Parts: sequence; C-alpha cells; structure tokens
Amino acid sequence: MTKTPLADVAPDSILAQAVLDTKGRILLKEGAVLSPKLIKKLQKWGIHEVHVEGASDSEDGVTVEQAIPALTGTQWSEMFAPFAACPEMDLVHRALRTWKASRAVDVR
Repeated sequence: MTKTPLADVAPDSILAQAVLDTKGRILLKEGAVLSPKLIKKLQKWGIHEVHVEGASDSEDGVTVEQAIPALTGTQWSEMFAPFAACPEMDLVHRALRTWKASRAVDVR
C-alpha cells in the first residue's frame, strides 16, 4: 500500500491504515475520515504521509502483480544475490517465491 503525501490528500478521504506516532501509539484509527481540520492537525503533529483508501500501489502505472511476474528466474536470483547473507531478505525472497508460485509463475 502506497502512502499519500498529506498535501495530496483530498478532504473526506478515508484512512486505509491507522496513523501512529513515533512511539507506536494510535493517533487516528483506520477508517477515520480526514476532514481539512484533521489533515492540518496531522501536519502539526509532523505526519507527512498517510495510507488512504483508493490510493494506487503502482509506480509508473505498473502494479506489483505486473512487475514481479515479469522478472525471469535469472533476474529474480540476481536481484536477491547481494542479500544472500541477510536472514530478513531471505525471508522476503521466500515469501515472494511463495506468492509467485501461488499464481503459477516460474520462480527460481
């Protein structure tokens, strides 16, 4: 899910994800309607981006579903090769392989 800069959030947009402060406390719950007053309050609190319903998860018009399956097995391996010693990236790599496999796409 893509974050939308507050400057681009339309009044009456709906939060798709809760807004948290730096300590993880909830400032606004998921589903809150962002009035102009709430948007200004978020800016005062130092919040610059939020997740809103209907925001695009794509860059340059390409969705995740289009971009990831387009990678060949070799490109896939090359993308993760620099992170071979990183357990977190190995977890991401395995999760993406599982995701792709569930969509019947060849992944190595």
